[in-house]
Amino acid sequence: MFFVVVPAKRKRGKAKNKGLRHAIALNKGPVSLPFDTEVTYSPIGIPNDWFTREVRSYMFGHFAFDKSSYNYVSDAEKNAMEVHLRRRFNFTEIEKHPKCRQLMDGLNAVYMKRYRSRKAKAKEEFLANGGETDVARARANIPKGMSEENWNNTVDYFLTKEHKD
Repeated sequence: MFFVVVPAKRKRGKAKNKGLRHAIALNKGPVSLPFDTEVTYSPIGIPNDWFTREVRSYMFGHFAFDKSSYNYVSDAEKNAMEVHLRRRFNFTEIEKHPKCRQLMDGLNAVYMKRYRSRKAKAKEEFLANGGETDVARARANIPKGMSEENWNNTVDYFLTKEHKD
């Protein structure tokens, strides 16, 4: 008699922030963000992965993608995201760094890229659920993790002439 061992089905994405929570606990506070200070001034390494994931998930849960770019997001929304990120990442180290301005520009580049990618993801959801041909269905299919209000604002933006041009 032969037995076939079937491996358990893997669940993807269930504990992606587990490493960050563990690092915060070990650090007894916010995690340091290492940067490439020679060329790009961008965060690097595993903390960068945690950082971009936090930015991405925060934006999708709290922003309406109703602006053409991250540059036009309100200061209140940007500040709220920074407060959230400061609880997890050590911005004080960045602010004390001699190349602070360049490092903050590197973080801003991350924010702009994540905003662009999350907006594209929202657009995919919009199109997959009826798009312009069935706006009511598109509005009814709110992406997981996004509030109804933000989704409706996003859909309204996708229907504007500004977005279509």
